[in-house]
Amino acid sequence: MGKIHAALVAMTALMAGTASADPVRVVTLTELHEPGQPAQLQGAGGDCRYYGSVDEPTTILIEVSVCSKEDGTTEEAPYHAVAKISGLPVPAGTLVDLTK
Repeated sequence: MGKIHAALVAMTALMAGTASADPVRVVTLTELHEPGQPAQLQGAGGDCRYYGSVDEPTTILIEVSVCSKEDGTTEEAPYHAVAKISGLPVPAGTLVDLTK
């Protein structure tokens, strides 16, 4: 039993470590006012934009990031994250945190 318990504890710790990433601070680029509406957010640092949609009155689901590279090109990649909001509407320029 001791080895199984130790393995479960180690696996749980590993999963907890990978599930909790630092949030990314972003700002809404448009007013969000209804579920299903496309959402565009920009990283507070300005190098990345995040695209998704309003899922519920308190949740924005992000699916894609587009980031500027040093050579002036952009790189698009899947980026699955959630932003919790207090409710709709959300004015443009509102700061929120994305959590993977």
